[in-house]
Amino acid sequence: MGIFDVIKKSILGASFESKLMKSISTPIFIKEFNKESKNILNLKELLNNSADQIVKSKIDNELNLQKYVQEGFSKVYFELKNSPVPFYGLHNIRLGLGDSSANIDFLMITHQFCYIIKCKSLQGNIEIDSQGNFSRFVKKAEKWSKEGIYSPVEQNRRAEIVLKKILNEYSLERLPVVSLTVFTNPKATLNFKECPLEIKDKVIKVDLLNSKIRQLVENTAPAVYKEIRAKQLAGILKGLDTIVSIDYSNKFKSNHIVNNIPELQPKAAFSTIKDVASNEDMLVKALKVYRTSKATLNKIPPYYIFNNEEMGKIVEVMPKDKHEFIAIKGFGEVKFEKYGQDIINIVKSFTK
Repeated sequence: MGIFDVIKKSILGASFESKLMKSISTPIFIKEFNKESKNILNLKELLNNSADQIVKSKIDNELNLQKYVQEGFSKVYFELKNSPVPFYGLHNIRLGLGDSSANIDFLMITHQFCYIIKCKSLQGNIEIDSQGNFSRFVKKAEKWSKEGIYSPVEQNRRAEIVLKKILNEYSLERLPVVSLTVFTNPKATLNFKECPLEIKDKVIKVDLLNSKIRQLVENTAPAVYKEIRAKQLAGILKGLDTIVSIDYSNKFKSNHIVNNIPELQPKAAFSTIKDVASNEDMLVKALKVYRTSKATLNKIPPYYIFNNEEMGKIVEVMPKDKHEFIAIKGFGEVKFEKYGQDIINIVKSFTK
């Protein structure tokens, strides 16, 4: 360490490198980004099986819109995959708690913080006024028009509240939750002339994303939790992810039924457990939440998924593949097809 680094550390505290997780060296996505999203695949199938030209035109417009949105996600994903900060990442998750829910485009999890990232692919010139209101100027024909847009900062604020409540359920309330809005259109301009500083700090263009992440690490206090907690939390949140399906057949009044529309998951029910003492306690908690979620979805008693004795066997065996899962008494091919991979993924998040 050079003399400058020593002086910097003495003034600012722990160095950037010392704050990073050591158990992983690069970003790891436990819910990956796919450029061919389920919505795009479903729209393509619907387009290929529709005969009505007017309907096909509407589907094609929606397909192009979805591709445009995914292109914006792709730019953010590229930056995150090349981040100098190792983290556990999730793309496109929906978290629900009681009557509150939040859609999160990207979520970074470290033992130092949780970082919510919302992507905006808007065209035109984006302006933020002194009150924090968002507007955009769009050129139509030869005229410019101004239109208000919903504040992505406010959307992120609500997502922060939901995520913080979930962290409290797992006794991780000291883990900071912050958020950022990333504009992905390179031709869009951001006008911060009258923007309040607290909002300006939460909005950037995609090319500055990794600089912003590095700044976040430097300006956030060192971690208060062990690194394994970040991995466990990522696995828990993936298990709590609820997917809202879009019935494009109904939307476009098509007789064709798209077979691979994802199911609508229920909001997870939580029972408060404070002072989690061990990895096993947190795994049991995660399995119970998963069991309640699936039971609510299928309108069956929770023990139909697995009873407490079977749950104890899961914790004891810690199955890492199908063979180990179906070897547990009470489980078999049918339960594996319904729940097996989800349970294995949850278990894997609690193994080093």
